[in-house]
Amino acid sequence: MSTVTSGALSDYCVNAMWDYYNNHDGEVGSEYKGDRRNLAITNCVIYVYHVLQYGYAQMANNDVLARLKTLAPHQNGMELANYLVSIGWKAHYWNPDVYKPRDGDPEHRESFRKAANTGKYYGVPLSGLIVGYNKQEKSKTEYRGVWPFGENVNVSTEDPENLAVFEDLKQVKFCYGVNRGGTHCFLMSNCAVFEVHWDQIGPSLYGVRDFYGYGWNSGILLTPPDSSFASRSIADVKAKT
Repeated sequence: MSTVTSGALSDYCVNAMWDYYNNHDGEVGSEYKGDRRNLAITNCVIYVYHVLQYGYAQMANNDVLARLKTLAPHQNGMELANYLVSIGWKAHYWNPDVYKPRDGDPEHRESFRKAANTGKYYGVPLSGLIVGYNKQEKSKTEYRGVWPFGENVNVSTEDPENLAVFEDLKQVKFCYGVNRGGTHCFLMSNCAVFEVHWDQIGPSLYGVRDFYGYGWNSGILLTPPDSSFASRSIADVKAKT
């Protein structure tokens, strides 16, 4: 495990992330079917833009702030991801079990294959991979020795390097996540996922959950330029899978 450091931008964004999470009485999900009068509309990507705009405003980076304000009305998580990479953010493909996803959806295997072979996720250039850290089958039985004198042995299927990368991820103070090519966006701090539920209002509008068992099963995480986090290289993962 490495020591992961961060800087002022991450600090500002985390502060804003928590502020929106704790104070959202004046907001409503963009797909809420009830009374929305006198409430500000929000959803998963609007939340992300609010937090990033606050962070860059505090950094007095007016060029980035202006670009974020231009992109925000598009509400396109992948467009935002590509822009952030262009200004120094790093995109990391994540997938807890690349060959046996918990929901059985082949999209997760296919997105891993494309990430490993092209170095991109839906067109976003990747810096590395965060994979295999929560497999369904963490061990398997192998027959060791010469039959009939051998024995069945329980053998781990987990790669220590994948587990070490995930331990480093737990130290990342702030990052931005995108799932299923932009279908859903979220923010994360120390592996706690913060997100907006677009069809909700009141206490259930915002949610927080643990990333380790996060049900979306694959996507990308983008770490800001002030983060020292490094995921596993694509070449290294391909050589050992």
